[in-house]
Amino acid sequence: MGPLQLTFDVSERIKSGEALSQTAWLFLPEQPVTAKAVLLCLPGGTYDKRYWHLEVPGHPVAAGSESSATTPGARAVR
Repeated sequence: MGPLQLTFDVSERIKSGEALSQTAWLFLPEQPVTAKAVLLCLPGGTYDKRYWHLEVPGHPVAAGSESSATTPGARAVR
């Protein structure tokens, strides 16, 4: 299963006078109700959410997000 995209309006919190939003990807295991943990992976510096979920055309998923979402008892938000 691919990621679900979540978008959050942060305009009021930032108070820059412009419309701003933050996006994240949500990776759910096949049975989300049985998850015992949520992994919140926050990139920093010059990285964005793709740091945790690299997609390379013609290659299988290279890193973390989908595999951690399929780990028993885990959900991942990046």
